Amino acid sequence: MTAQSIETAATEATAPQHGSEITVPLNRLKASPKNARKTPHSPATIEAFAASIKAKGVLQPPVVEIERDGEGAPTGNYLVTIGEGRRQGLRLIVRIIL
Repeated sequence: MTAQSIETAATEATAPQHGSEITVPLNRLKASPKNARKTPHSPATIEAFAASIKAKGVLQPPVVEIERDGEGAPTGNYLVTIGEGRRQGLRLIVRIIL
C-alpha cells in the first residue's frame, strides 16, 4: 500500500455514513450553494430562530455535506444544504454571548 492509498483508506473509513448524525463545530459550517432557499432569511426570522433555539434547543439538526475542493479532497468544512436559518440563528446566539 502506498502512503496515498493509506491516507485514502483512513479518510474513507472515518467519513460519516449517509444519514448518520455527527457533531460539527459551528465555525466549520458554511452556506451551501445547493440550498433550495434562494431568498435569504430576514433579520427578524433569524432572530426568531435564535430565540427558539435558546428556548428549546435545536429540535431538527441541519443537513450537511462535506465540502470538497476542486480536486475532490475534503476541506474540513461542511455545507449546510437544509437548515441555513438554524445555522444563522446559532451564529447570532454566539455573537450575542461573545
